[in-house]
Amino acid sequence: MSNTSSNPQHVIIDREWHIRNTLNTKLVSITLKFASFSNEHFDLVTLRGSPLGKIRSNGPNSFVIIKLNELKPREEKIIHMQIHLKRRQYKANDIFSYTIDDIPEKLRRKALIQAKFFTQRRVLNVVRRGLRRSKEILSVIEFFLNFIKRNIQCVLDAYEDSYTIFQRNYGGVEELAFALFVLSIHSQIPARIVKGYRIIHDSSHESKLLEYAWVEVFTPDRWVAVDSCAPRILSAEDILYYIPIKVIENPMIKIHDFSIKFKSVKPTLRRGLSVHENRVSIKTVIGNKSIIAGIKK
Repeated sequence: MSNTSSNPQHVIIDREWHIRNTLNTKLVSITLKFASFSNEHFDLVTLRGSPLGKIRSNGPNSFVIIKLNELKPREEKIIHMQIHLKRRQYKANDIFSYTIDDIPEKLRRKALIQAKFFTQRRVLNVVRRGLRRSKEILSVIEFFLNFIKRNIQCVLDAYEDSYTIFQRNYGGVEELAFALFVLSIHSQIPARIVKGYRIIHDSSHESKLLEYAWVEVFTPDRWVAVDSCAPRILSAEDILYYIPIKVIENPMIKIHDFSIKFKSVKPTLRRGLSVHENRVSIKTVIGNKSIIAGIKK
């Protein structure tokens, strides 16, 4: 096993957004807010862009805030941002001995309160079986991963309502992450969903970037990353291929990829600003290999 702590991973995220005033009137005092990286996983090294934005943190997430004075009628602009990050140390998974009883009672109660919104009989049966087998946190999580592997196929481009995932035998990465999240909190194991990107290698050994989602479960030592689509508990080496952009502690509360505020010279009820991400690319080094992977949208 390589020593990742002695050589911290640097990640450069390049993103390009296209914005357009769709109205025949000028827009002024424009504020754009982009979900950019998880500050629990990364430290910011530099932020560059045109126009240059500012970083604002809210809980485990950091956002780039960009302000524009005005956009003329039908005017279009390209916003480019480059974020240079350094990943914080991620320890090896040598903590199987922690049990659910080792989790502070306050956090276990909070998990059960979250679980009240989702009480399907199938979920409760799986949770009971998992807890009868073991009370060790990661052993319970492995039982849930095996259940998901046997019963719910991961289809990368599938997307339906996450709340029906236990009624189907397939689902996308976000839905499978939601399934593991629900099973975890019903077991009094605090969990959260992480959305971002995953770097993979295709059959031609080219690096590809996927929009992805996974889960982090709480242990008294740290949050442990778990890929419910793979499915496996991620090691310190695995996690280098996962780029967290936003952490969702409560799936009932949405964290948007971007949000906008603006004023128009003339009052209007129509949405006047179109925002679309053109591309995103990730540059990093893993081991001795330099990796560049991207998505055009």
